[in-house]
Amino acid sequence: MAKLGEQLLQPELGWMRYDDTNSNIEYINMKKPKESSAYKGGYHHEEDKDINSIVRFNFIGDKIRIIGVLSRLCGAGNIEVILDGKHIGNFGQYNNSTIYQVLNYELNNLPFREHFIQLCRLGSESFYIDAIDINEDGELKPYNPDLNKFLIKQKSDYYSIKSEFYKNGNYVPIKELRDKDILTQNDFKNYGVNNINTIFETINTRSVKGIKKGELGEGKYFEFNLNNDFMSMSEVR
Repeated sequence: MAKLGEQLLQPELGWMRYDDTNSNIEYINMKKPKESSAYKGGYHHEEDKDINSIVRFNFIGDKIRIIGVLSRLCGAGNIEVILDGKHIGNFGQYNNSTIYQVLNYELNNLPFREHFIQLCRLGSESFYIDAIDINEDGELKPYNPDLNKFLIKQKSDYYSIKSEFYKNGNYVPIKELRDKDILTQNDFKNYGVNNINTIFETINTRSVKGIKKGELGEGKYFEFNLNNDFMSMSEVR
């Protein structure tokens, strides 16, 4: 089994390789020069070092490998991995000598389903993407973060856990969906959330009473008393 940082010239048993030229892979601030040592003669890397670069796509499967380059031009951990909207980790491609077709990053034991992923270059160091390995019975697809949207139904009301529906310490029903028997795709797109697990997260709120101090043009201004839970800028280290 291949290890991180080692050359992996061909996909291992149970994996399928997609070249970086695959039309399902979307690049932002990336270009493709020719390089005979790369997989199929080329790779993508950043075009403008002063602008963050992004590689993104969807895939069906439960595992993924990123094939790239090791080089002294790269950073030690400047590539952020965002899977299904969540920060998963970082990886780097730094090495004293240049090595092509390297296993840079790997994720395993994911739920076997469609995932959306972004690889984001942070900082000015280089980033190389040469190929993507996923399940041999999987599929590479265009980037689409709107895979599944969730709403909550209670009696004849539908609820969303988006922040705009959280008022006075409670979630309020979506007026536009009240008494609807069948929801449309646009209903889920407009009001739904990607991550159903956020239902179980605790939202910490605190009421702060302001003292009216006068008028300010067409509005009003207030004075708020901040307790000792707040730090001054001079206290921050």
